[in-house]
Amino acid sequence: GFRPEGAEKAFMSPIQESFSADGSRYAYGDIGGAAGLGVYRGEEESGGLRFTYSADEHLHFDVWTFNIWETGLDHYDDWFYGVMANYNIPDSPSAIQFLVQNSSNDSDANQVWTIGPGVDYWWDNLEIYGEFYYQFGEYGYSGALTGGRDGDIEQEAWATYLGARYNFDMACTPWVDVQYAYISGDQGDHDDDDDENNDFVSYEDNDSLMILEDNLYGLDVDSNYWKIQLNTGIVLSLQNEKDLTISLTYAYAEIVTTPDRLDLTDGAASLSLAEPLGHEVDLKFVWQYSDSLTFDMSWAGLFDGEFWASGDNTFGAVGGGGIDGDGHNRINDNMFIISVGATVRF
Repeated sequence: GFRPEGAEKAFMSPIQESFSADGSRYAYGDIGGAAGLGVYRGEEESGGLRFTYSADEHLHFDVWTFNIWETGLDHYDDWFYGVMANYNIPDSPSAIQFLVQNSSNDSDANQVWTIGPGVDYWWDNLEIYGEFYYQFGEYGYSGALTGGRDGDIEQEAWATYLGARYNFDMACTPWVDVQYAYISGDQGDHDDDDDENNDFVSYEDNDSLMILEDNLYGLDVDSNYWKIQLNTGIVLSLQNEKDLTISLTYAYAEIVTTPDRLDLTDGAASLSLAEPLGHEVDLKFVWQYSDSLTFDMSWAGLFDGEFWASGDNTFGAVGGGGIDGDGHNRINDNMFIISVGATVRF
């Protein structure tokens, strides 16, 4: 990403997912699983090559090819490759970029392209940043759907991320950062020939929210949602100069397109899912004790997350909570996380 501070990345990592020749788990998997609602995305380890070419001191190109999923069958292997152009504006910390990238599984009918620009512009202490990605191509191949249905699945999706940050020239070096993100989604009701998938698929690494987005301890919501987020913080000197960072984050998020079916056919019973993912508040303390040792303590709360507790006693199974003895979902619309950690670097 361009930004050295603030949210984890101003630019979502341009790595697409295609779990198998059938496309993503969301569009063609059973909705009873944790990956079946379009808001969860799994992780895969990748291996490959990346090359960087510098045309001059301002213009740079990254070219890569990676294998995300390796199997015994070529048509189930998962590859992505692409090029990223970065231009650093002379005499300024500002920069612009442009991405062209392809994800495929060695099948002509499973080729997803992602293209889009990004900008990180500085004007004195004000930073304005953003990105826009558009996806197109073939999401699945003929016969991928169960039940003998036929037809290629077109991919058309998009994602955008916009924000502004202001750094104050005063004691404690406070900052304020406002962000908006929109990642398209799909209701998952694919039963027509020559259908279209609108779920933006990516291996993004935007974990700026501890509960909703974090992929280690949180819910790992990665797609089919929008959010507005406010960050603020200060930097203090505890033992060394500017070694303690205190930050506070508020965000509100909703589902973009609510999944409305239990299986792959029209007419299935509605899950009656609510759209609000909830209001989240994160408070973080990070103390850089030394160059090799950092301590952190965080608290996060998610409130009024109606989506997580909705579903006519069906959705509880998705999150692993299931139904209690009274027939109620064990998943609550309020959640909390407390984290205390230490990081050692050698």
